[in-house]
Amino acid sequence: MWNSLLSPYRRPLGLALAFGLAAAVLVLAGPLFMLQVYDRVLPSRSMPTLGMLFAGAFVCYVAVSFLDVAVNRILAAIAADYEQRRGTALAEVLIRLSATPGGSQNSASLRDVQIVSQFLSGSGTKALLDLPWFPFYVFVIFLMHPVLGSLALAGALALLALAWISDRALRRPTSLASARARHASHLMDMVQRNAEAVHGMGMTGSLVARWRQLADRAVDGQTESAERAARFSATIKWLRQALQTGMLAVGAWLVIAQGATPGILIAATIVLARALGPVEQLVSGWRGLSEALGAHARVARTLQAPSPPKAATALPTPTGSVEAEGVFFGLQGADHPIINGIAFRFHPGESIAIVGASASGKSTLARLIVGIWTPTRGSVSLDGAPVSLWDRATLATHVGYLPQSVDLLPGTVAQNIARFGDADPDRIAEAARLARCHDLILSLPAGFDTEIGDHAEHLSFGQRQRIALARAVYGNPKLVVLDEPNANLDAEGEQALMACMRDLKARGITVVLIAHKASVLSSSERLMVLHRGRIQALGPTMQVLRQLATRSAPRRAAPPRTAPVAKEHPPAQMEASAA
Repeated sequence: MWNSLLSPYRRPLGLALAFGLAAAVLVLAGPLFMLQVYDRVLPSRSMPTLGMLFAGAFVCYVAVSFLDVAVNRILAAIAADYEQRRGTALAEVLIRLSATPGGSQNSASLRDVQIVSQFLSGSGTKALLDLPWFPFYVFVIFLMHPVLGSLALAGALALLALAWISDRALRRPTSLASARARHASHLMDMVQRNAEAVHGMGMTGSLVARWRQLADRAVDGQTESAERAARFSATIKWLRQALQTGMLAVGAWLVIAQGATPGILIAATIVLARALGPVEQLVSGWRGLSEALGAHARVARTLQAPSPPKAATALPTPTGSVEAEGVFFGLQGADHPIINGIAFRFHPGESIAIVGASASGKSTLARLIVGIWTPTRGSVSLDGAPVSLWDRATLATHVGYLPQSVDLLPGTVAQNIARFGDADPDRIAEAARLARCHDLILSLPAGFDTEIGDHAEHLSFGQRQRIALARAVYGNPKLVVLDEPNANLDAEGEQALMACMRDLKARGITVVLIAHKASVLSSSERLMVLHRGRIQALGPTMQVLRQLATRSAPRRAAPPRTAPVAKEHPPAQMEASAA
């Protein structure tokens, strides 16, 4: 995991390690200063020697401070680059996964990127960079006296063993506590997203109690992890202090036995403290290290999600022809497919209405047509090229989509209509006029510059739907798919919708309309009837409507004995396809 996290930054980390090595050498100026003062200056009472030693140590410490600043800047740059590159890639993947069935349940949070970024720029990474120079400090103590070096090596090995044990003991509870905290946070996010229904139906108390239960489990896990970490930290702190005291005691014994000088005693103790500092700091901050590794693992797993293939060569501007061949689509674990082997062809400039009972697959088919979802089997093509091969940004310039659930995003009305791209005032106004909502927008407090807000509270559902229609037709697309575009419209809004569809047809734009209300079906040329994921009928709108009316009348008197509706139309007048 460390390799995948740090391998993209080998060069800057190598530079930081080089600066760290230089600082590790220069920081020895302090112990050497103490050694020379006790062994040379005090016995000789030489003031010039003291001045030269002080000046040299001062210059070394200034250099160390500049090196520390340089290392901190390198780590900050690495953290910023990680946040920018991984954050951008993760945001794109999260949006794509959230648009697929069940994808949002497995997606990581952007907060994970921030956790890793904060660790990379913090003291934990600095301690990791200082850790490789630990053997160097032990070697320096060996040079001062072998007995002191042996004591330092034994103590260092004991500290490293404790660090390894603490890793084994803290990894699982820390990971479990983090998972529980994310679960509780996800529940609260969902509750806030559905706050109106929760509050209106009196579910607040029970859901808060459920969240409290999850949060308490997370707190219990965090408390257990913190207690274990505190015990290990206290043990390592005690061992470090014991080692320093033991170093002083052994050094004093060596001085008494005339095996060493007082300067060696002081210098070895200072070097030992410098060597053990990174180890103690790593253990005390082990929780942050563990959380950063876990967060990076989740980010890496999310970024490894397979992406749909794309055409290597840019595709030409489509004319709006849509074709489906043997399309199946189903959710994982479901008993029956939602779309069950359908085939059709929509010609450029046609307007097609799709109707059917609830759960017949209408909205699923709309998502397949615009490429949000990918068929389990078969293909949906735009001008002969499978929709999944189109680059998403390029396809968006040719396709307009109005989903059944209309959500405008925080920003101005103009930004929403322009899909948060380059806002061309003329094209925005043209889209608003085409959707017949230009006057509606001008009546808002700031017109096109009106801020939508987080939840568009000051806009009615009908107003949101009409603005979303303008967003769907923005930029002169070749294919427009409208899923229940009149669900929240009044009579005036429906008239505006039908006028918009007539204008789209006049421009040669293919329109796919999903509707329950018969009032807007007259605007379509052809009508598709879906039943349990199959095409029950597909043909000229008025003929299919008459056929449905004729078929429903006998059913009230006697059980039907006729063939399916799709077969009652002559082939020249109607197309139908099923598995």
